[in-house]
Amino acid sequence: MRQAKLLIWGLIILFATTIQSTAWSQYTIGPFEITGFYQYTVDVPTEHANPNNSACLSFIVGPFKCSPGLQKKRGKPDFLLMRQLLDVNIFGKFNENWSVTFEPRLFFDMTKIVDNHFRQYESLPDRFPGNGWMLRGGGNDFKAEMWQAYGDYRSGNWWVRLGKQQIAWGEALGLRVLDTVNPLELSQNLSTDRIFEEFDRVRVPQWFARVDYTIANDTIPDLTTEFILNPGIVVPTLLPPQGSPFNVVPAFLNIKNNVKQGEPTVGGRVTGTVDPMQFSLNFVTKPNDDAIGVSRGVNLPACLFPVLPPATPCVLLNGNHPRIYIVGGSANYNWTSAGAVLRAETTVTPNAPFSANTAGTPVKIVDRSVWKTVLAVDRPTYVIPGLDSMTIGFQFFETYTGGKKAGLTDATGAKVDSNVHIFTVFFQQPLLEKRISLEFFGLFDTDDAHWLQPGVHWEIGNHARLDLFYNKFGGAEKRGSRFGSNLDFVNGPFFRFTWGF
Repeated sequence: MRQAKLLIWGLIILFATTIQSTAWSQYTIGPFEITGFYQYTVDVPTEHANPNNSACLSFIVGPFKCSPGLQKKRGKPDFLLMRQLLDVNIFGKFNENWSVTFEPRLFFDMTKIVDNHFRQYESLPDRFPGNGWMLRGGGNDFKAEMWQAYGDYRSGNWWVRLGKQQIAWGEALGLRVLDTVNPLELSQNLSTDRIFEEFDRVRVPQWFARVDYTIANDTIPDLTTEFILNPGIVVPTLLPPQGSPFNVVPAFLNIKNNVKQGEPTVGGRVTGTVDPMQFSLNFVTKPNDDAIGVSRGVNLPACLFPVLPPATPCVLLNGNHPRIYIVGGSANYNWTSAGAVLRAETTVTPNAPFSANTAGTPVKIVDRSVWKTVLAVDRPTYVIPGLDSMTIGFQFFETYTGGKKAGLTDATGAKVDSNVHIFTVFFQQPLLEKRISLEFFGLFDTDDAHWLQPGVHWEIGNHARLDLFYNKFGGAEKRGSRFGSNLDFVNGPFFRFTWGF
């Protein structure tokens, strides 16, 4: 085992040295410009093993822990993640009207190699209906993927983008309100990376036609309409596979994800500026990203004898993705006299899906209206004399669910509340001519849940970056859809070295 670790570290050093020797400037080949980055990530847990990998269920003796369960070896793992990532951006501009972008990515997940707590699992899932359209393939540890691939056309007031792409509509930090067009790839971090980067690296690109047209007028010069269409090449939220470090699905569950292809995503928005305010009006209809569970029976032998073999699924669910409709809008107000920006986003989903339970078993899907709102203020403030201004951000989130909620559970199987209130704060203090940033993100749920993330971001020269952050989840709230102690198994530091070129 020691020899294997030394070999891996040798490969890491060799790979990093190779990148360093060639990455001092971007490459240009004809009309193509090549940039990108290499990243090495280590994520270390500090508290305990993931309970979802050892949870068993027996109708005879009731709930209990089955260890090691989905792990090969009992106890807290040494690593949550050890990964190398190479992300390349290839941009080609042919003339003033036409350009193309390709973004291939290579992953090498070394977690199972350096940590013998884990059985074999697929590091980045790609086995579900429609997976071929993700352009992702490889083995359990190594994956190659064409993350984005699209062409742009610009002419006058028109902008058209066709291909595999991300579409980001919202600006809320840490939680999504308007930013719901693309599903999320959460299989390796549960969005617990550096919060300032938001969802850029985990928002799953999909195949869209995107058309923008700026409407010439004197009142709102930048008034723009946008139309988006995915013809039905869809993927769901990609969760960590069972047995993996970040798994959120208890071992006694087996969920068959029914992702129907041919279900289109259609949407549009209108944006503009009425000084000093920017606004948007948004609409989208799509299959629900998260799977809503409906019972398809039980595996009786596994329920009666849950340890033979370990953690064999007992409860069987179908994960359905019914169509939803989302309407909403945003407003950003430049409060000049206070030196601040006020932001607001809101959405209404009149038919958000939930599971209706009978005797604890989800038997059907029912709709309820859900209203989400975020109010935020961002303000640069000089806090420490002689230093650059500190960025201070404050957000208030509210989620309201209407109708009767008795017996309802959400996509995580958690009980549904009428109102959920969350506050977030964000601080970023630049140091040493903005080479170093001290950052802190705090999320506080009024039902006693919190997520704290202090960290340091260091820009070394023009190419290298170091990140050292710490995630801390806690509080009495344990429901899967909240940021409480249900996630405390990921508590600990994560380190990233990034080399850009």
